[in-house]
Amino acid sequence: ITELKASSDLSLLTGIVEGQPIPFIPDYSYIIGGDANWQIGGGLEIFANAAYTYTGQYNVFIDGEPGSRANPELGDFGVLDFAVGLRNDDWVVDFRVKNALDERDFNQASPTTEVIEGALGFNYLPAGVPEDFMDDWQSVLPRRYELTFRYMF
Repeated sequence: ITELKASSDLSLLTGIVEGQPIPFIPDYSYIIGGDANWQIGGGLEIFANAAYTYTGQYNVFIDGEPGSRANPELGDFGVLDFAVGLRNDDWVVDFRVKNALDERDFNQASPTTEVIEGALGFNYLPAGVPEDFMDDWQSVLPRRYELTFRYMF
């Protein structure tokens, strides 16, 4: 299911338009990954893994025409993660890189102001700011590194 089906009663209450894309459901997404392990003796094993996650375009809200300022299209980005490490039966130490290519795309937008105004019952936007303004934008986290040590007991 990637499109909304709306009854006439529901459409009047929510602004849902039949056939409009469901928010946060991309047309395409996939993950490609792999793992490798090498025994090096003495009960030790070196391991490595990588995964590439692609997220296609998607809309983030129900109101407004898809792709409009009130319902922007986000997505169409990929994130590469990888790890290398050493382990035995008792412990694991690994080094991970998340978002190794440092992809910088927005993956969330919401009309926080509109929600707050609805709760407060009045408009507090400054003059000149359009009512369909998306004011809460969140992005894919930037590249980051992790060093982890785990001990099993």
